[in-house]
Amino acid sequence: METLLDVDAPPVRSYPRAAPDLDISHAREWNLMDRRPVLRVGMSDDQILNLPHWGRPTRITRSKGHRAWREQWIYESFAEATRRLYFVNGKLTALDTEPG
Repeated sequence: METLLDVDAPPVRSYPRAAPDLDISHAREWNLMDRRPVLRVGMSDDQILNLPHWGRPTRITRSKGHRAWREQWIYESFAEATRRLYFVNGKLTALDTEPG
């Protein structure tokens, strides 16, 4: 079978797919070397729920303080250390890891 090539046709170009619209205020959350999001203090609880290897915690404890909702997210795993995330009004304030 013979393949014919049209020499008058414009060259085929592959354009990179457009990046999704990102809110520029969250640009610091992306590690530019490997383009994976990383956990940062100040992130919202929704952003962390959508991060790979984080998602839904094993357990959540909530308390209401003076003008603030506080949450502690606990991630328990047999293979890894127990990880705890601390939130105030839906923003990450601290991270703690205990040996497993």
